[in-house]
Amino acid sequence: MNDEQYPHGRLVARIEHITEIPMLVLTGVYLVTFLVSYLPHLPAQARAVTEYVEFVVIGLFAADLLIRVAAAEGRLAYLREHWLDVVIVVIPFLRPLRALRVVRLVPILLRAAVGLRRVVGASRLAYVLTTGVLAVLVSAALVMLFEGEGHGTIKNYGDALWWALTTVTTVGYGDLTPVTAEGRAVAAFLMVVGIALFGVLTAGIAAYFVERKAAPEQEQPEVLGRLEALEARLEEQNRLLALLLQEWTTN
Repeated sequence: MNDEQYPHGRLVARIEHITEIPMLVLTGVYLVTFLVSYLPHLPAQARAVTEYVEFVVIGLFAADLLIRVAAAEGRLAYLREHWLDVVIVVIPFLRPLRALRVVRLVPILLRAAVGLRRVVGASRLAYVLTTGVLAVLVSAALVMLFEGEGHGTIKNYGDALWWALTTVTTVGYGDLTPVTAEGRAVAAFLMVVGIALFGVLTAGIAAYFVERKAAPEQEQPEVLGRLEALEARLEEQNRLLALLLQEWTTN
């Protein structure tokens, strides 16, 4: 029988703990090589290197997944629970999807968000801020690359960064807008991320004030218990002193 804390076994839990940060680093490497591969005027040799690095990273993701599945108890259930890792490994080998450049990146971005949540832990504010900053920076880089092929208003990374900030905060001034299909796909992703992150942040702030208000009420019984125990000790000491004084006076 497994502990509730380790539904798939202690071994796979230990493997996940050890590999989480390296997999998160590999996710960052994949994002960087993906962005570099779409830089304009990139030499063919450099483009080949980026493609090689991408497949190496995917291969490492596949090896990690196979090791975890082999160590897990209830392998099919483990695969169903970690479907995102399966998608990351499978998508690059589906030829019809290679033309959809953004589709290849979506599971990687989701995997990065999951990894950050596990690494950061219970610190909701740190998780929200880190995820938001990464989403803005990556989305700005993607839009700059995609819009460079079109005739839109986003011409450089500064424009793309300003557009990403206004989009993730759901302000949307409308002065800069993507016109390519890929750029609009990134915009849709960033809108969803912005709404989700601000929802999590708002819920976290509300929970903080609720917990802060409830804390004195939760601490009051404990304080009263300690005071009663201290009072009982004082009464016992007074009783012992009275007995000692009585014995001393009789002698």
